[in-house]
Amino acid sequence: MLFLSIYKIMYFIRIFDKFNEVLIIVHWIGTDFLSFGVVCIFLLFALSKIYQVLHMGVNDPQGFYEQISS
Repeated sequence: MLFLSIYKIMYFIRIFDKFNEVLIIVHWIGTDFLSFGVVCIFLLFALSKIYQVLHMGVNDPQGFYEQISS
């Protein structure tokens, strides 16, 4: 609902010539924020997998990895 209301405001703002610069800036900020958000999501996923691997423990019946403490 919030996204649609902001989209509708941007639709009506484009009628006025002096607000065209604002729309261009909002577009570039949105594009940069989208790529930043995708990188952050991938980074969070990678860090959560690293945390899971480091703290799950290793099935090591022969004791090869006893010296590694997590």
